[in-house]
Amino acid sequence: MSQHPTADRSMPMLRVESEASRWLLYFLLGTHLGALITVFTLPLELDLQLLLSFLIFICLVRAMRRHVFRNAASAIRRVEWDGEGEWRLFLASGEELTAKLCPSSYVQPWLLVLNFSSGRFVNRSLILTSDAMDPDLLRRLRMHLRLSYPCSS
Repeated sequence: MSQHPTADRSMPMLRVESEASRWLLYFLLGTHLGALITVFTLPLELDLQLLLSFLIFICLVRAMRRHVFRNAASAIRRVEWDGEGEWRLFLASGEELTAKLCPSSYVQPWLLVLNFSSGRFVNRSLILTSDAMDPDLLRRLRMHLRLSYPCSS
């Protein structure tokens, strides 16, 4: 008697979506503000300070759009794990990618940084914080990552 290949999964499929994180927003604002303060304390010409300030501001906006609000075209809106090691990434642009989770991912109770590889030189990250997710889903995701990828924490 043969079984369907998906009938013997050790873990159920996971679908991960999260809201905007206040913690991540405050962290990004704080670190970029610190960079701005540093620029203006350096003995540089005013035009160079303004240029660096503009670049820091652009970096802040890009990080917020990609990781906090997830409305940049390349931002990961949702990920799904099929139970067999394959991850599907759903981008804000509507694109769907198949990816592998990289060992450089970081797992802690309050913060997860999931690094994915979806091609030879194509890497994407999804930052998840405990204030932006359902606690049960976050717990199940951490458990899955620690069991399946023991070197990722």
